Amino acid sequence: MEKNPFLEGFTEAEGIPELLAERNSYITKWLEGLRPSYIKIERNITVDFGLYGRKRWKTDDDDSICNCSPSAASPCGPNTGCLNRDMGYECPESCLTGELCQNQRLRYRQYPGLKTFYTPDRGLALFTEEDIKKGDLVIEYVGEIITNQERDQRLHIMSICGDEDYYFLDLTEGRVIDAGPAGNLARFANHSCDENCSSEKWKVDGETRIALIAIKDIQAGEEITFDYRWQYQPGVPSRKCFCGTEKCRGEIGGKSRLQAERQTKKKHEPLHKEPARNGRLAQMSSS
Repeated sequence: MEKNPFLEGFTEAEGIPELLAERNSYITKWLEGLRPSYIKIERNITVDFGLYGRKRWKTDDDDSICNCSPSAASPCGPNTGCLNRDMGYECPESCLTGELCQNQRLRYRQYPGLKTFYTPDRGLALFTEEDIKKGDLVIEYVGEIITNQERDQRLHIMSICGDEDYYFLDLTEGRVIDAGPAGNLARFANHSCDENCSSEKWKVDGETRIALIAIKDIQAGEEITFDYRWQYQPGVPSRKCFCGTEKCRGEIGGKSRLQAERQTKKKHEPLHKEPARNGRLAQMSSS
């Protein structure tokens, strides 16, 4: 029987989707091997119970009750005048609005769907699977809570080993979050000079926590980014920025002229002050 080239080509084409699926599966498994090894956690873990890491007992101020009414359109929501929300405090579990309270986002991890994807120039990046509105919580930045001294020791060891992936973020005076050994998907949020999120300090039951909050509407499929606002750290070099935005400053980190002048004027005052994250390089301020 004479072969029909057209029919053979059509039959082969039918198998292309399966071949592509198999190829993509192989690539995905290969990329999975590139994922940094870390322990997945949902809450911060206090590693060093030193001077700044001792357990803090709850006080009456931690259970501050707002004046919001459960019959309001958006109890404890944005622009409602909720006293707790306006001061950067989440409402306690005893909030009078009960399950209607819209100011317990970190407590109940009210995150949108998030997923990581590999990018050629910036490694693994964080993307949203849902539309996010301006002001919405994206995710909490969690990791190991350590002291400044422990952070410095880890930086020293990392520099010796040639490890330049930093995930440090200043939490409070003397305490730092390190999402390197343990963390959640927030550790994959890349830097951008034209970010769509910001880091904010919030109090939950008296404990300071860091939230990534959308500063503009974000569509499903967009990458989650924020400005690391890296501050000068001795021994930590700057890096080329690959955000690719029109506002790109060209590099992340380094010692700016203003910081150099400040260091000259205040030689005995440390520059490491603001909440910050050295994540894939950064020391980032949180508002």
